Amino acid sequence: METNFDVLIVGGGIAGLTATKRLRQANLTVAIIESYQWGGTTANHGSTPKKYLLAAVEAKQAIQSHLGKGFDQVPEIIWSDLMTFKNKQIAATSTVLQTSLEEAGITTIFGSAKFKNSHTVTVDDVDYQGKKIILATGARPRVLDFEGNEHVHYSSHFLNAESLPPSITIIGAGIIAFAITNIASAIGDHVHVLQHNQRALGAFDPELVGDLVALLKERGVDYHFDNTVAKIVQLKADLYQVTTEEGLVFETNVVYSVAGRIPNVENLGLEEAGITFSSKGVAVNSYLQTSNADIYAIGDCNDAPAPKLTNYAEFQANYLADFLTAATLKPIDYPIPSMSVFSNPKIAQTGIFVNDAVKQPELYEIVEIDMAHWLNYHRGNEPIARTKLVIRKADQQIVGITSLSNEADLLINYFTLLLKMKITLTQLREMVFAYPSLASDFSKFFDVH
Repeated sequence: METNFDVLIVGGGIAGLTATKRLRQANLTVAIIESYQWGGTTANHGSTPKKYLLAAVEAKQAIQSHLGKGFDQVPEIIWSDLMTFKNKQIAATSTVLQTSLEEAGITTIFGSAKFKNSHTVTVDDVDYQGKKIILATGARPRVLDFEGNEHVHYSSHFLNAESLPPSITIIGAGIIAFAITNIASAIGDHVHVLQHNQRALGAFDPELVGDLVALLKERGVDYHFDNTVAKIVQLKADLYQVTTEEGLVFETNVVYSVAGRIPNVENLGLEEAGITFSSKGVAVNSYLQTSNADIYAIGDCNDAPAPKLTNYAEFQANYLADFLTAATLKPIDYPIPSMSVFSNPKIAQTGIFVNDAVKQPELYEIVEIDMAHWLNYHRGNEPIARTKLVIRKADQQIVGITSLSNEADLLINYFTLLLKMKITLTQLREMVFAYPSLASDFSKFFDVH
């Protein structure tokens, strides 16, 4: 078996797979090492399976919004049937991905990797050399330190649960928390959300987030802000008592923690390769290069100033493939930032975020739009349809948008393209978009200011 390669990649998640395939297309000899499942968290226990569950939830919520307006009852989601369907779709994911790598002429190595020196990684007592090495080892859930933390589960457990109990508790109020909350509450669970401070979805506009939280409260979700878990006590097989430092006490059937993730950088022997790292991940420069000139780090395992999201990991992988094949010699330049949340309604944003714009009132103004009466939203009886535009005062150009609606993710992606192309109102009026679609509303946004 070949043990010397042009590029050796440690980690078979989305970042590692993307870089591997791109480098192989450039006719480099490439090997990739994975210790658990090909495709990593995203494909096996993250966004991909989550989308299958959300499809059923969104179908139910669409009918709920039409109750008395064409429907006289709302169907219940049969969790076991939904999980069977989801599991069938992703069951072969790891195997299929590994096969596709091997068919492309890429060497796949299964096992835990550890550096022996700057160019050598050992897996199961076999040494593999790479002229260049890429770390793409991802991240894992942060383990919180409190009494009874052994009773805590994580998002992957929720996405693979054979059944859902009547009550669940979620520690954290970030993107993953909102996805689980949306799914579980739609199924019929009583959901508790514990957040150590007052901020949910900290990267998003707090007013629109507040609207979303208020709506979820109306659906029966209990939010407990400014509460930090002190201990969890098991009362019986499927019942736990949660106590917070602030004195809140309640019972629940299961506790899930989504309070952040930490980079997988320990136990890799990084010191043997002269690689600098910290609790924030492997230190990289603007070329994603570590303190060892021949080793790079991409995705959630590095400390680059970019969101720890799958799309950014993939962007870094494509950049590095271009850099290593001399398609570009420039430092990485991140595109217009875009983010979306798996909630219902969805909240999404692109360009200059409202949170940043409000800190610079001399440069930007914020224009708020209530779209609930617009046909595209009114026809679906959407409970909320609001948008905030960030407008640059110097030239009145729209440079950012945050939106809250069932279609916010689609709207934001459209606007990402418009912002990238610097489309003006005059140019927009020269285009004809299909009707009725979200794109047919574009001129309304440009006309509003």
